[in-house]
Amino acid sequence: AELLEKALAEDIGDWRLVPYVQRHEVEALVLAGLDALETVLDPGHPGVAILRQVLLARPPEDVNDGRETAPSRRLEAAIPGYRKTVHGPVAVEGAGLPKLRAACPRFDAWIGKLEGLGVDLGELEPKAGPADG
Repeated sequence: AELLEKALAEDIGDWRLVPYVQRHEVEALVLAGLDALETVLDPGHPGVAILRQVLLARPPEDVNDGRETAPSRRLEAAIPGYRKTVHGPVAVEGAGLPKLRAACPRFDAWIGKLEGLGVDLGELEPKAGPADG
């Protein structure tokens, strides 16, 4: 993912582009928001407990041992009826940015880069010259 991000940045060549490639699908963020996902399902849903066990061994961004254990496949296996476009956004939004950042270091680093862009933007404004009054 890092090599692809670097290649994108170099190819586009615009400082305003801060590429980010989500490793192992957007479901890595859904896994980071399991508490919020559980509220959409049922409290104590057995599938959520299974997924929590998986996360004991590794962070959400690293949950992928192959085609059948990719985050989307794990979610579909543990939670029959899981729909990426329905449950995913609700879980991610419900988790909130602080929790997602805490659970996903690469995602956190990218958000940090974006936040850093706004720090000195005031210096990019043209200075008033003598003709401007």
